[in-house]
Amino acid sequence: MELLEHYRRTVSRWEGEFGLRCEVLNVGGGIGVNYGELDDQFDWPHFARGLPAVVAGFPDHLREIDFECGRYLVAESGSYAVEVLDVKRNHGVDYALVRGGTHHFRLPVSWQHSHPFTVLPSEQWSSSAPRPGLRNARVTVVGELCTPKDVLARDVPVAQIRAGDVLVFSHAGAYGWEISHHDFLSHPHPEHVYYGDIL
Repeated sequence: MELLEHYRRTVSRWEGEFGLRCEVLNVGGGIGVNYGELDDQFDWPHFARGLPAVVAGFPDHLREIDFECGRYLVAESGSYAVEVLDVKRNHGVDYALVRGGTHHFRLPVSWQHSHPFTVLPSEQWSSSAPRPGLRNARVTVVGELCTPKDVLARDVPVAQIRAGDVLVFSHAGAYGWEISHHDFLSHPHPEHVYYGDIL
């Protein structure tokens, strides 16, 4: 609402200064997703209660105010699931290497955040080699690309994580696959699985 007030003042100034007449205002994508605190999202009821008073302050010739809510609307609709290939320690940091990375899910590195995930334990381990894993540790999740930028989550506390487990990154329905560099070093594309009714 403060941003809308700022836009109202700015547009009014431009109209007077440049002889313009603004009929459509695009507010842009100001309603985002809080990936750091999933339980603390945009307060829609508060916004809806205050919006009429803010809109009433705009001139009568403004006939449309647009909000780009795509990320907010679809982020929860997708998840990115990856298998843990290895768990290892390097230079004092514990890493989980996954079968995937930013070529499938580029959002975390693009927005420089640590994306939330859940560990789904798998009891199957067919290798005769010892199963690498960690308990009660902090782990950085990295992909299989040959670049230090292939990081999905950094320094996240986990109760347990092992090779063979699956990590599920929630809120991956926006700016994930769509903005990723799909064919980086010819790595295969992920399988896309759809649930529910497809119209």
